[in-house]
Amino acid sequence: MISGFENWLFKIRDFKPLFILIYVGINDQFETDDKIRSKDDGHLLNPDKNEIFKDNLRSRSIIYDKLRIFKYKYLSDKKNFIKHDFNKKIDKTYIENFNFASYDKLEREKRNYQSAKTYLKRIDILQEYSKRINATPIFITGVTATGHTEKVFVLNNALMNRCRLKNYLCIDLARKLKGKVDYWYDGIHTTKEGSKVIADLIAPELISIIKLKN
Repeated sequence: MISGFENWLFKIRDFKPLFILIYVGINDQFETDDKIRSKDDGHLLNPDKNEIFKDNLRSRSIIYDKLRIFKYKYLSDKKNFIKHDFNKKIDKTYIENFNFASYDKLEREKRNYQSAKTYLKRIDILQEYSKRINATPIFITGVTATGHTEKVFVLNNALMNRCRLKNYLCIDLARKLKGKVDYWYDGIHTTKEGSKVIADLIAPELISIIKLKN
């Protein structure tokens, strides 16, 4: 996200969003504690010439764009589905290993959890970068099908504490979400049902924030 601001959002002319929703904690759990950003993440300048050609064709061709709209709007087997839903089936291996760790269980254990200093530095940078384009950032805690593992629990609680300390706007989705196996396609990417549940949990607080700011 930090690289996205530096290499993309800052360069868009007259880009003036009122709000930016920043859904964090999921990928961050896999980062090492001494790492602020990944310079090669997403390679904004694609090194693959074949992919560059295909990307240009997809983004610039009117014919391709019309065919894509037709496919996802009218073809019954593609209608309303995103990439991870194409086969309309949840991964079998994921189903067999599903075990959602509850927030309440981690909270009760009261362990001496590790630090999240570098994560919070990233949060502060994102807050600063959002303000630089005159947008109000709204941080949203994330969780996958594994639920509240120790690392996720630490990151989410650290974020909420930071929000209270520095008056950042945050929505604690992770604490509210009671995970079910059919909310994810593969344990990380949400299904249509999972996305709707998440949207419904976020919506009330988001609407209140927008009303308050307006």
